[in-house]
Amino acid sequence: MGTSTPSGQENTPAAIAPQMSRQGISLRWAERLDTDDALRLIGLMNAVIERDPIIGFSSPIERESGLELMADVDHDIARGNSHLLLASSRDGSFVGMGLMRQSKLPHCRHLAELQIGFIHPRMRGGGLLEAMFSELVGRCRALEAELLMIDVQEGTSSERLWRLLGFRPYGRLEDYARVVTHTHAGIYMYQYVSDLAKRLRLDA
Repeated sequence: MGTSTPSGQENTPAAIAPQMSRQGISLRWAERLDTDDALRLIGLMNAVIERDPIIGFSSPIERESGLELMADVDHDIARGNSHLLLASSRDGSFVGMGLMRQSKLPHCRHLAELQIGFIHPRMRGGGLLEAMFSELVGRCRALEAELLMIDVQEGTSSERLWRLLGFRPYGRLEDYARVVTHTHAGIYMYQYVSDLAKRLRLDA
């Protein structure tokens, strides 16, 4: 999702909201994705891919394939299967996104998975990561989801970031992703929403 980490009083929830407002950043949960939103999301993803190669995307996303991907996301949002958090700048472009899915199984409704997340390179280190995770905590609580899971390529800056944010590994998959002739391992991690809220000082 990014490269900033919560550290110090400047990142408390009381300070994050005005900080985002001063930067002209707004956060919202998408109810649907129209074509304009889809294209802006593709633009955000390509800006991240150019800076940090991402497993699953070996080159910039083309318009048509990107729109197909976003149509799938829109379908999941419409059915209530996924929850899409969008961060917008003053000019309307997207500078952050997070896609979360809650388990539909009756005995696993306490589980939610952060499937994918991006923060524009120019926005990293400015508090947006913490603001987005605060929103994710709020949505998890509304859904009564108590445990948040993620997976990530082993040995990346993202893995180090999730560990700094308090996520703990519970499994490793050697054949996590394949890029040309190379195989990459993946790490599966989790954190209780209540612990993440404490880390973000949401109940202070």
